[in-house]
Amino acid sequence: MVKRQEKIVSRFLQRDVVLDLVYPAEFQIRGDSLLRFLLVNDGQDSEAYRLQEVMTDAHATGQIRPTLAVAVHVGERKQEYGISGRPDFAKRGAKASEYAAFVEKELLPHLHQHFPISPKAEDRAIAGFSLGALSAFDIAWHMPKVFGVAGLFSGSFWWRNRALDDGYSPSDRIALQLVKESAIRLPLRFWFQTGWLDEFADRDADGLIDSVGDTLDLINELKTLGYKSGTELEYVELGNGRHDHKTMARILPAFLKWWQKGDLYRH
Repeated sequence: MVKRQEKIVSRFLQRDVVLDLVYPAEFQIRGDSLLRFLLVNDGQDSEAYRLQEVMTDAHATGQIRPTLAVAVHVGERKQEYGISGRPDFAKRGAKASEYAAFVEKELLPHLHQHFPISPKAEDRAIAGFSLGALSAFDIAWHMPKVFGVAGLFSGSFWWRNRALDDGYSPSDRIALQLVKESAIRLPLRFWFQTGWLDEFADRDADGLIDSVGDTLDLINELKTLGYKSGTELEYVELGNGRHDHKTMARILPAFLKWWQKGDLYRH
């Protein structure tokens, strides 16, 4: 797999955006097939989650079809990542809408100029870790015709519109609100991962750390809307999983394999 870095100017984010691109070497010289597309948040940490090595191994072992992976370097992380149009109680995530617009209206058109990317949503996935996972969920949820799959590693689904000391209740979690407010089941597939060592906080004293509890609550809300385990929902809980990119690197191949497995459901 070839890896290179480039930079594009974003009108929406008002900054230069650095991209790490990983793709099959043969697509440097020919473009007679369509590539799958994987967007990964926190591109500045792509070496930590071993994007090039993982993609190379996945291609070499035939786990996935030829894929272009693009890791986007973040700017103001606590502002660009979040839920579009719905900052949290501390006004974080104020630029989430701008980041989503960058992805849809600047990044994708730029990539289409240089790579034969499949137009099918099921061939396009977005992934992220922690706040990057919250962002990935947000973008997939609001752009189901652009991305059909989301890989969510130790997601920050605690993201809430009320502080704990300001009358917080579980219904204040914004990602769950998005699902509750939906009248239809969007054509999406979600892969979730948490680790028992993500954190130690247990906000509701139910015996589950918040990372696990918030993720399971979101999954249950998605099931209420009609999403099915196995085909549309997958959950991996690692007993020795930590809130770090080493854990993401270790489990990323499992997500890629599950994404590929989705091909079986469409035939």
